[in-house]
Amino acid sequence: MRRKFCSKLTVALLAYLVLTVNVYLDKRIGVAKASTSKINRYFYGVGEPLLYRSAYSSERLNVTKAFELMKYMNVSGLREWVWRWIIFDGNETSLNQTYVEALNTIVAQAKSHDIEIMGMVPDFPSWMTGIQEKNKTIQYAVPRRNLTEGSPYMVFLQKYEKSWETLARESPEIKMWEIGNEYNLDEFLHSENDNFTEEDKVDIVTDLLYYGSRGIKRGNPEATTVMGGLGPGGNGIYDIRDFLDRIYENIESGNWSSTNPNDFFEVACWHPYIGVEKPTEQNWVEPSNAVYNVMVAHGDVNKSVFFSEFGYSDVYTGLNENDVAERLRVAFTLAMEHFSWLETIYWFRLIDPDPCYDKGLNPTEYGFGLVKRPAENYALKPAAEAYREIVPEFPSALILLLLLTTITIIIVLVKKKLSVKSFRLMHVQAVKDFPLT
Repeated sequence: MRRKFCSKLTVALLAYLVLTVNVYLDKRIGVAKASTSKINRYFYGVGEPLLYRSAYSSERLNVTKAFELMKYMNVSGLREWVWRWIIFDGNETSLNQTYVEALNTIVAQAKSHDIEIMGMVPDFPSWMTGIQEKNKTIQYAVPRRNLTEGSPYMVFLQKYEKSWETLARESPEIKMWEIGNEYNLDEFLHSENDNFTEEDKVDIVTDLLYYGSRGIKRGNPEATTVMGGLGPGGNGIYDIRDFLDRIYENIESGNWSSTNPNDFFEVACWHPYIGVEKPTEQNWVEPSNAVYNVMVAHGDVNKSVFFSEFGYSDVYTGLNENDVAERLRVAFTLAMEHFSWLETIYWFRLIDPDPCYDKGLNPTEYGFGLVKRPAENYALKPAAEAYREIVPEFPSALILLLLLTTITIIIVLVKKKLSVKSFRLMHVQAVKDFPLT
């Protein structure tokens, strides 16, 4: 008799715990119940070039403070820029140990805060390409495609692959590598003197994904390869759809060394920017679903997807800080409700850049930060508070409440042998009596 009662008691307690967490999450997140399928800590990321700002720039951004801000917002993933022109020492096999140590410090801090780093490497230094872009610190020019052995293009690809191998081997704690950034756009991939045709660019990007993936896997077989995030063009997100479709066609053509998409990228990735518009099903959900449907059409339905950049600026756009916060809430809510295939959104970006140190930065790059620049004391913008509000958490206060109420319920059940139905009604009343938001 006692064993039967204890069994019922155990079931009742489990039901109580599940119901409490369920009700709490519904109250805490404030989105449709269907979205709780996205209670996946990897969903919430940010991007910030901490290596550059803390170690290379004279700004000397405080890395510890940056991670404190991420932890406050319950961020779980960091997209970190690892520019070759900073970390390599003039060739594809030698790293500058000063910046390696700085990167290791960032990785260690991330690990201590349970934040996963994805390294993103976008540039092509002159020692790799043989091209010197005048008056440009960051190089995005590559030789014209020529697969003849010994051609400048093939020499470039060999150095490019080796550089990935070196980075992946020397930074084993970085488990994910994003192979470039918006290479479908002319700004981030062009020839020495002009832009590539669309056909040439698709072919070159396919090469970059293959040789980059091969280098990463040789350096660290356990690392995950991520497609360099594709950016929207004149036709917005639909340009991403078309470019991705052509990459898949290249892979399937048999003209590359593999027909397996995983040998080019293990995670698909794009940047669904929509200017200043507020995200809606029509302007944001439908276009990104169209991109994903390309993956479905090519049999890559089970592959994860990242948005490695998405965000809004409150400078030069007509948007104010509250407008950005509202758009952040809407975007994450829509993503949780409609993108079951989406693994992570890396909001661009964590901290506003400082024009005193980033003097060559395009003015359109300012204002994206969740937090103001160090010179403004890292003041939190409304978007930072909005980010913190949308991320599900399991705070210590809730744990304590569960512990205390569980003990109380055990005593009550033992004394009164309440039914599970009565127990559930009591649970609902307890949630009303102890609001946590």
